[in-house]
Amino acid sequence: IATGRDYMPCQQPINRISWLIKTCQCFCSFCNLFCRECYFFAQWLGYQRQSRKGNNSSILSDEQINMLSEIGMIWDKNEFRWEQGYEIACEFYKEFGHLEVKQDLIYMEYKLGKWINMQRLAYNSDSSRKNLSQIQINRLEKIGMIWHADELNWNRAFEYAKEFYEEYGHFNIPRNYSVGKWNVGYWLKNQKTADKKKTLREDRKEKLVKIGFN
Repeated sequence: IATGRDYMPCQQPINRISWLIKTCQCFCSFCNLFCRECYFFAQWLGYQRQSRKGNNSSILSDEQINMLSEIGMIWDKNEFRWEQGYEIACEFYKEFGHLEVKQDLIYMEYKLGKWINMQRLAYNSDSSRKNLSQIQINRLEKIGMIWHADELNWNRAFEYAKEFYEEYGHFNIPRNYSVGKWNVGYWLKNQKTADKKKTLREDRKEKLVKIGFN
């Protein structure tokens, strides 16, 4: 294969795609994103993406688009990265039943904690142009995504209170009882106060009643 100025990847026709694949043995999802060893091939792929968007003089036919799609062409790199993170989030949810993770969590060799935090930031952005579509929001909520920090904190404290009840069979928790940074005793007192004032959310009260709260 020619290199440098002798090789013009943008001028290579679609019908030579099989030849291009043979010259780039690492054609895969990684190569779609960026291939350091096959820079010119990556440049060619980028040109095809821009052609499909109509951002250059070339126009891709439906047949050419199908040819590229059939061999794994990634047309939208941001969408691909999102789907990659979502797939791993699904695996984590299947194993643990929630997405309440620390930002530095590494799962399946992937920075899942960072990815989940980025989804929350995108959702809670004040910008009128959010980075998450409604479809993406719905998909994340189906696997237990909680968008707001106060909801996360409440659920975490609830789990500690539940563990206390399962171990001791009552909710006579000392006010100074803590688990790590979580003062479970003080938290439970606040729930009782909110219940008396009729300000405790009904869904939260139902969860507490199910584990013995009264």
